[in-house]
Amino acid sequence: TYACELDFDKLPYSLKTANKTSKYQASYRDLSLVMPKEMSYEKVKEVINESLVKELVRFYPVDKYSDEELGKNMSLSIRFILQSFDKTLEEEDITKSMDSILNALNTKLGITIR
Repeated sequence: TYACELDFDKLPYSLKTANKTSKYQASYRDLSLVMPKEMSYEKVKEVINESLVKELVRFYPVDKYSDEELGKNMSLSIRFILQSFDKTLEEEDITKSMDSILNALNTKLGITIR
């Protein structure tokens, strides 16, 4: 026998919204970027979001690395998750999306690939 007590006043009554999900598999790509140590991740995040890559579902930093060889720069590795609602992404679709992101980072912030 189990007993349970619920406080219905503490349960949220907000409207739940459903998110559309894709039936196609996601692809993961990591990029190691060379950027100034004093540059914040927020600037990088903003430029990536502004690049408006349709297949980009999510991205997040994975690793931060610096040594004497990089000087005043550091290497930031970012993982990108790409997925389409229309089809399984092919390598050329993924490459086009990643090139678009790299181009935006290079022109707006001067960030290059390691």
